[in-house]
Amino acid sequence: NDPYGEPMGARKFSLIDPAMASWKHFSERLATCYANTTATDGDLQKIAKGMALVPSPGKTIRPLEGALIRLRAIVIACHEKGNKVIFVGNGGSAAISSHMATDWTKNGAIRSIALNDAPTLTCAANDFGYDHVFAKQLEWYARPGDVVIIISSSGKSPNILEAARWCSDNRM
Repeated sequence: NDPYGEPMGARKFSLIDPAMASWKHFSERLATCYANTTATDGDLQKIAKGMALVPSPGKTIRPLEGALIRLRAIVIACHEKGNKVIFVGNGGSAAISSHMATDWTKNGAIRSIALNDAPTLTCAANDFGYDHVFAKQLEWYARPGDVVIIISSSGKSPNILEAARWCSDNRM
């Protein structure tokens, strides 16, 4: 029983949409959103020009699932070569980066790190400027064959753009 004396899983939450009040409905809605999320390769080229996950321009529209399947293959190949996955993000995306790095390492046995250690960030910001806090750490810690995953809700933060530029320049 849960803390309210009801059988586990039986309690419904009144503050959410009734259609989302059960796992079945939530998972169906989530699957529908997931299946309908697409981007053209041209869109991807504009977002992440020169990065390993981006196919050549002009191809057909690919669902998010296709990108995740490609990412999985890239990460597995990285792991099999003894390399690591590096996560980068600001604010909430930094929290997601830490969580992903921990879960991928602990549950997936994929060597992963997140570049959001506060002393390192403040040192790099002080010495090189906040726009370079991630790019500088990538310079220090990344090696050929590593995979860098940059998480950003806006994609406009100068330090995120600089990290992406560094990755592109260094074939990450």
